[in-house]
Amino acid sequence: MKKRKIIIRLIVGFLILILSSSAGVYFGIILPSFDKLNSETPSDILDTPVNENKDKSFSFNILLIGVDRSKSLTDVIMLASVNKDSKTINLSSIPRDTRVKSNNRFKKINSLYGKGGISVLIETVKELTGAPIHYYAIVDFEGFRNIVDILGGVEFDVPQRMKYRDPAQNLNIDLKPGLQVLDGEKAEQLVRYRQYVEGDVQRTRVQQNFLKALFEQKCNSSYLLKVPELFGEISKSCKTNVTLGMILDNLNLFNSLDEYEFNVHDMPGEGAYVNKVSYFLPDYKKAYELFATHFMGNGEPEVKNYTDLTGAKWPEGWNN
Repeated sequence: MKKRKIIIRLIVGFLILILSSSAGVYFGIILPSFDKLNSETPSDILDTPVNENKDKSFSFNILLIGVDRSKSLTDVIMLASVNKDSKTINLSSIPRDTRVKSNNRFKKINSLYGKGGISVLIETVKELTGAPIHYYAIVDFEGFRNIVDILGGVEFDVPQRMKYRDPAQNLNIDLKPGLQVLDGEKAEQLVRYRQYVEGDVQRTRVQQNFLKALFEQKCNSSYLLKVPELFGEISKSCKTNVTLGMILDNLNLFNSLDEYEFNVHDMPGEGAYVNKVSYFLPDYKKAYELFATHFMGNGEPEVKNYTDLTGAKWPEGWNN
C-alpha cells in the first residue's frame, strides 16, 4: 500500500507567529528560543525584500516547506506573498508531484530537498514561478496538532466524507462533511487525506483553504497571550532564515494584518501519467502570468536548469 506522509506541518504555526507578534511584550520570553530555529540560509539564492517606501517594513515572499518524517521529502511546498502596499496576502501551492528535471532525469519536485538541500529547492521554485524568494521556513510533523490545540481549534467546512485507514502510517481518518471545529487530531486528518476525485490538486486546495481559515480566525490581538507557547512549539521543529530583526522591523505591518485581503491561487496545470508515473504538469505560460500578477514575479526566467524539459515525453494531446 502506498504510503501517505502528508501534512501542512507547522507551516500554520510559523505563520501565526510571524503574523501575530506585537510590540515587545513577550520578547524576553521569545529571545532565548529564537536561535533554536537553526536556519540553514543559502548565501546566494535568496532575494532582497522590496522596500519601495524606504521605511523599515517591506513586502516579501516566503517559501513554506513541510517535510516528512524522513526529513527528505517535501510533502508541502507553499509560496506566500505579503504585500504591504496593496494590503494583500497571496498563497499558492506547488504540488508535490510537479515534474522537474535534475541531473538529466525527470522526477517529482518533492524529492529535491532530500537530494540537494534547500538551495536546490528554492532555485527550482524560482524557475517554476519566476517569482523572488526572500525567506523560507522548513517545518516537520511534530507539533502540528499541539499548535492547533493551543489556538483552540479551527472552524472549517469539511468538503466531503473522509474515511481512510493505514495501519503502516498509524493513520485513521474519519471525518464527516460540514462546518465544524477541528481540534489538532482532526486537523491532521483533514490535511493528510488524499482520496479526492481531482487527486493531489484538490488535496492542495483543501490545505490552502485550511490555512486561510486559520489565519482569518486566529491572527488577531486576542491570541497575543499564546505567542510564547506557540513559539515554544515552533522552535522545536522549524528551520528558517527569518530573523528577529525582520520581525521587529515589521511590527507595524504584522499588527495591521487583520486589514489585509487573503487570496488563495491554484498552480496552473493538471495531473497526468507520463510513462506510467503520476505527475503534475504545470501550464508555464499561465503560471508565470499568475506569479507576476500576485507574487512580484518577473515572468519566465532566462536561465533554466530544473525546468528545462528538453527531451520530455508528454501525454497525448498535452500542449506545453
